[in-house]
Amino acid sequence: MQQALENKVVLMSRHTKSLPSTLDTTSLVVAYEYPSERSDVLELIVDILNAYGVSVGLIDAATLLRLALTCQMAPHLTRFVT
Repeated sequence: MQQALENKVVLMSRHTKSLPSTLDTTSLVVAYEYPSERSDVLELIVDILNAYGVSVGLIDAATLLRLALTCQMAPHLTRFVT
């Protein structure tokens, strides 16, 4: 989580045209597995949003792989707005 917050700060300070970043852009944390509901991770995400206004998202590696494969093999099923 801390690395996602630090990365956001660095990206916003550099603010290049090729890689724009704003507070509205979510910083993703890729985890091997999604944490259990009893972990403090979800509370930490809310705390970071409340304290710094930075949105941190969490995705597990298997879901990220499925999304990547779907985009590659069936691009008509995905639509991303840039």
